[in-house]
Amino acid sequence: ATDYCVKTTVLQLLKGGSWRVIVNAAACRGIAPDTTEAAWNDMAAQGAIVLENALEISRYIKNQLIKYVSRETSSKKAIWPMKTLLVRLSSMGDLIHTLPAVDDLSRLRPDVDLHWLCEAGFADIARLHPFVRQVHEMRWRQWRKDLLSPATWRQIGRLKQDLQQQHFDDVLDSQGLVKSALFAKIADAPVKGLDTGSARERWAALAYHQSYAVPKGKNAVWRNRMLFAQAFGYAVPDEQRFGLVVPQSARLPDLPAHYYVALHATSRDSKLWPIENWLALLQ
Repeated sequence: ATDYCVKTTVLQLLKGGSWRVIVNAAACRGIAPDTTEAAWNDMAAQGAIVLENALEISRYIKNQLIKYVSRETSSKKAIWPMKTLLVRLSSMGDLIHTLPAVDDLSRLRPDVDLHWLCEAGFADIARLHPFVRQVHEMRWRQWRKDLLSPATWRQIGRLKQDLQQQHFDDVLDSQGLVKSALFAKIADAPVKGLDTGSARERWAALAYHQSYAVPKGKNAVWRNRMLFAQAFGYAVPDEQRFGLVVPQSARLPDLPAHYYVALHATSRDSKLWPIENWLALLQ
């Protein structure tokens, strides 16, 4: 049962050592919907890789076995996976716009062991891509309201300790803010990001060991893909895809093969779209 034996086995393996645990969602069944959903969330939160079926697992393993070799890649990196922390903290749209770049990376640099640091409220979006090895959660929106509290700094300290224990080879800050640059620095690894002319906050670039020019005025998906391509040494592929795998427990039943999803929520009222615009779009 997903919510009992499967969950217990997966969590024990993750706790017992440096295991990369893959769960075949199609081969699991839960006893109760609420405990099953909680089990999937718990396994994903602890770093389990949940894939849709045996075919997806086969593709994932195949990608992991492919070793990227190029003129820019040292012999050490060709043998050992490069462990990278992606810093894209918020908001929901920013994380969604980053996913095509993650999918490019999964296809062209399968040797990268990718972790993602983001706001806890958006962590489930990062977990939707099977290439993301582990999601690390921060709570800046909560912490900034109580920066004088010792409890806040204890939580930040635990995050710093957790990130440094991962021993990342490098960090990519794709957000380009002073805030994101500071959180990237606490991982204690060389940080890459946008240069002063490309970052949303130019001062953030001063924290980077290596920076890249990505023209402004383009859409966010294109800019993310260009940044990743420069940072990891490949050409942006023609095909753009998000590569998401939605856990079985989170899927809506009886959906048609093709459908649209409209995301109307936002963190600020100033970003809300007028109702008449939504009606025009849907028509």
